[in-house]
Amino acid sequence: MLLDRSGQGKVYQLISRRRFQQMEVLEGQNILVTVSGKKNRVRVYYLSWLKSKILRTDGANDQVERRNGWINVGELQGAVHFRIVKYERIKFLVIALKDSIEIYAWAPKPYHKFMAFKSFGDLQHRPLLVDLTIEEGTRLKVIYGSADGFHAVDLDTASVYDIYIPKH
Repeated sequence: MLLDRSGQGKVYQLISRRRFQQMEVLEGQNILVTVSGKKNRVRVYYLSWLKSKILRTDGANDQVERRNGWINVGELQGAVHFRIVKYERIKFLVIALKDSIEIYAWAPKPYHKFMAFKSFGDLQHRPLLVDLTIEEGTRLKVIYGSADGFHAVDLDTASVYDIYIPKH
C-alpha cells in the first residue's frame, strides 16, 4: 500500500497479497528492488508501472501491464538480505541467501535488469547481512555478518576469511 501524503491522504493498494521483507528504490533506474513473497524472492518492480496503477492508466492493457510490471532477479529463493552499492558507473546488487552470496550488476539499455556477476556458494557461515566495500579504490570485497561473527570474501581471489569472531 502507498499512503499519499500530499492532499487527501488516500491509501493506494499497489501489490496485493504479497509480504515484503526489504525494499529499496533506485530512482535513476526507475525501479524498486524488494525481497518478498513466501519464497523470499528478489524482485524488481518498475516505478512507471506502479505509477500507472496509482493514476489508473492501466485500462484495457491490464494483463500485459501486470506481466511487464516486475521481474524476478535470477531464479533465487530464500533471500535473507540485499544491498545495492555503486562502484564507478556500475550498480551492484549483493544478495545474501540461506547458504550463499550472489552478486548481480545492473545492465542499462537495452536490458534494464540485473545480470549475474559472481556467486559464492557453500559458505561456512550462513550470511544474515551483506555489504560490498571498495579497498584502495580497486579491490572489491563482500563483507557479511553471520550468527558467528563478521566475514569477508575477496572478489578477485574468492577467498573467504573471518574479520571478527567474538569469544563466547
